[in-house]
Amino acid sequence: MNFSGIAQSEKIKELLNEAKNAAKLPRPIMIRGERGTGKELLAKYIHNNSTCFEKNFITLNCGNSNDELLNTELYGHEKGAFTGAYRECQGKFSYAEKGSLFLDEIGNMSLRFQETLLRVIEYGEIQKVGSSKIIKNDV
Repeated sequence: MNFSGIAQSEKIKELLNEAKNAAKLPRPIMIRGERGTGKELLAKYIHNNSTCFEKNFITLNCGNSNDELLNTELYGHEKGAFTGAYRECQGKFSYAEKGSLFLDEIGNMSLRFQETLLRVIEYGEIQKVGSSKIIKNDV
């Protein structure tokens, strides 16, 4: 993804330069902005300029999901973890392993869930719903 021919304003060129520099850091990046300003596009640009560009870029809109659904969507679940869990399911963190996970609308998550997500980001460990096993994760 190359925006050099498209970006005309100096502010956008500065932003893309900062994004390229940020892509070199092995750290989570938070992109803030109003709805429709291109946060996901910028996240994809960062991913494509990082060392994990050959790995998956996974997105999840967290805006309309409750904590239980987010737990399953992000971390996955074990077979039998709840009614209807007929098979083991991988979560978005597992699919994004060694790649990038773009979480849109995290401000709409409950504060309790944001705390659990922060622990995952800080320690790089996830736990599937219905499991006692801790899984190392590098996203």
